[in-house]
Amino acid sequence: GFHAALKPFARARPRGTWVLDLACGTGVLAEQLGRARIPVIGVDSSREMLAIARKRCRGVSTRVRFRRADLAAFRVREPCAVASACGDVFNHMLTRAPLVRILRQVRKNLLPGGVLVFEAHNRFAYEHYWNGHDYWMEGPGGDLAMCCEWEPRRRLATVRMIVYARNGRGWERVETTLVERYHSDGELRSALLDANTYEEVEAD
Repeated sequence: GFHAALKPFARARPRGTWVLDLACGTGVLAEQLGRARIPVIGVDSSREMLAIARKRCRGVSTRVRFRRADLAAFRVREPCAVASACGDVFNHMLTRAPLVRILRQVRKNLLPGGVLVFEAHNRFAYEHYWNGHDYWMEGPGGDLAMCCEWEPRRRLATVRMIVYARNGRGWERVETTLVERYHSDGELRSALLDANTYEEVEAD
């Protein structure tokens, strides 16, 4: 769904410009854009994620590049007219200050008139899909259990993730906890304005 919303902006970008994929992770979106013949630069701070992304995008490597960097301090050489942030990237910012810092850095890496396309979880998602829900997902490389909680007073969502991954010796158990914050539409607009992003375009 996010790719479908992003694609018209990516297609309409000026000739010779790139799309910036913020917190690109394992390169799922970057691969889709590359296969659509749209040049993309993925930025992520995780060495492990980028290793997977580069492997995933080997078939479109002439149109896809990656940079390992913090979103609050990155710079790219390529001229970028569109930036994208999917996977609730901005919800991972638990306070306003880092959110504004990242938005300012994104603006520095966009050409004048550039477009930022992003998605963020709303209150409905946290109340109905996170609040007290457990999920189990199975895949060829292993299985994932997710236990989700929502704290409305603090506007924090927590998910405990337990991964059972196959390796050469059998099964490996890995556990981690992810915390996200709900930012209202007004708070997101305020952060965009503080980052000198003057005009927002919403996609249904």
